[in-house]
Amino acid sequence: MSEKFTVLKSLETYITLFNNITSNHLEIPVYIDDDRRDLTENIKLSYEKSLNYSILPIYKSDYGLVISDSVNYYEKSSIFCNKWIQLNQYACMNSETSLVIIGLYKDFTQKKMLNIISYCQKNSIQINLLIARDKSSLSWLIAKQFIQREDIKTRKGVFSLLNLNKDTSKNWQIFGARDLDKYDIKDILLRNKWSNLILHGHGKEDHLNLNDFTLSSLKNNLKETVPFAPAIGHKNQSFFKDISKAILIKKINVDKLYILSCNNFPFFDSKLYDPKYNIVLDAIEGLTQRIVASLSVQSADTPELSLIMDNYNCSNIASKLNDSLSDISPMVSIVQIGLPRASEEVSKSEIKTYRLPENTRNILSRISFYFSSMMLNENHSIYKMSKKIFSDYIYNINRGKIKNTPMDFKNFEQELVNRINPLSNKIAEIMFLNPNDDLHNFDNFNTYRSVLVKDSIELKECVCGGRLTSCMYKPEISTGVPIESSYCYRCGDKSAKRYI
Repeated sequence: MSEKFTVLKSLETYITLFNNITSNHLEIPVYIDDDRRDLTENIKLSYEKSLNYSILPIYKSDYGLVISDSVNYYEKSSIFCNKWIQLNQYACMNSETSLVIIGLYKDFTQKKMLNIISYCQKNSIQINLLIARDKSSLSWLIAKQFIQREDIKTRKGVFSLLNLNKDTSKNWQIFGARDLDKYDIKDILLRNKWSNLILHGHGKEDHLNLNDFTLSSLKNNLKETVPFAPAIGHKNQSFFKDISKAILIKKINVDKLYILSCNNFPFFDSKLYDPKYNIVLDAIEGLTQRIVASLSVQSADTPELSLIMDNYNCSNIASKLNDSLSDISPMVSIVQIGLPRASEEVSKSEIKTYRLPENTRNILSRISFYFSSMMLNENHSIYKMSKKIFSDYIYNINRGKIKNTPMDFKNFEQELVNRINPLSNKIAEIMFLNPNDDLHNFDNFNTYRSVLVKDSIELKECVCGGRLTSCMYKPEISTGVPIESSYCYRCGDKSAKRYI
C-alpha cells in the first residue's frame, strides 16, 4: 500500500498536493516530519499486511470544523464537507446532517468541544472526528480514509469480558469471558485480518483488560509532555501485568475498531496520563482506519454489542450507541474517529431499549418485602423461600442480562411467576391453618410504620351498602410498603392491601 502513499517531509508541498486531490487521484500524500519517522514503518506495515486494496473518494460531510489553528490548511480543501463553520456557529447546523471535526488532540478539550458534541447528539447530527497527536499523525489518519482493503471484508470479531452466547447467525467470531482464558488471544488478534473488531473490557486511557491479556501502547519513543504516567512510564517500574500477554493495539490489522472501555479517549483537559500512553491515539497511528472510542465512563453491555453486530455497516453507529445507552447514561460517551465509507448509509431506525415491565418490578418488590422488612423472622419458611427466589433473580435483572426484546422480558416474567406460585400457595396455606402466624400482622406492621396521606382520604360505598372511608399510608422508611386501607362505619370491616 505504501506505493500509493507519497511520503513528504515538506509541509508546504504536502498542503499543495493535498489541496489538489481530485476524484480520480492515484496517490495520497502523507506528511511525516523528522520527529515522527516511526510512522513510515506503520505505512510500510500497512502495505505488507494488505495487498488487495482500492482508493476511493472519502465520505463528504455536510459541515466541517477545524479546531486547531495549526492545521487550518485543511479548510482550503473541498473534499471534506459542503460547508466550513467556526466554533461559535455550531447552532446553525440543520438536524439530521453530518459534521467532520479536524484537529490535534491538544485542542480536543472539554471546554471547546463538549457543547458541540452534546448539541449534535441531541439534534441527530452525525459527528466524525479526524483527531490525532500531531500534524504527521493526522495526515496519516486522513490518508487511510481513502483506502478500502478488499482482503479483510468478511472477518468480524468480538472479544468481551462477558459470557456471550455463540450466535453463528451473525457471522461474527465471538470470544467471551471463558474463551479469554482458553485461547491465546494475543495470537488470534495479531495473526488475523479484521474488517470489524470489538474489544469490550475494563480499562482506561492506557490499557484495556481482557482477563490476563492487555491491550496497550506500552512504551514508545515519543517525548513526554507531562510527568504523570502509568507504571511502565516510570524508571525501574515494569508493566503492571504479564508483559508477554500485552498486545500492541497499533499492530492489529483491522479496518474498524470498537474500543469499548471507559475513558480511553478523554478530552485533552480531562486526561490522566501523558498522551503518549493513550491506546486510541496509538491505534490511530497504526493500521486501523476507523475507531469507535469512549470519552468518559460508558456502560456498553450485551444490548450495545448486539447493536454493533447488527448495524456495523451504518455510518452513524456511534450515535446509535449513544441512543442505546441513553436509558442509563446522562451524557454522550461514544465517538467515532475516522470517516464512514461513502457507500455506508445513515441508519434511521429507532433504538428501543427495553427494561423490566411494571408487573415484573412489582413481583420482585413484593418478594423482597418478606425478608427485608423484618416482619418475619429468619427461620420463617416464607422468609427463606422469598429470599432464595429473590437472590436467584436479582442478578439476572442487571441491564444487559436479559436480551433486549419484549419476548425476552415476557419469558423472564413467566419464569418468575412460575417460581412465586408455590410461594403464594404456601402463604395462603399458612394463613389459613395458623391465625397467629406473623403473616397476619401485615396490616399493623406496616400501618404503624407509616403516615396517613390526608389528601388521599375518600368516601366510597361498601359492599354492605354503608359508607366506606378509603385512604393511603406512606411508609416512613424505604423498606416499608405503601398501604391502601378501607374502613366501614356500618359493618366495621377494615381492609388493607399493598398499594401499587
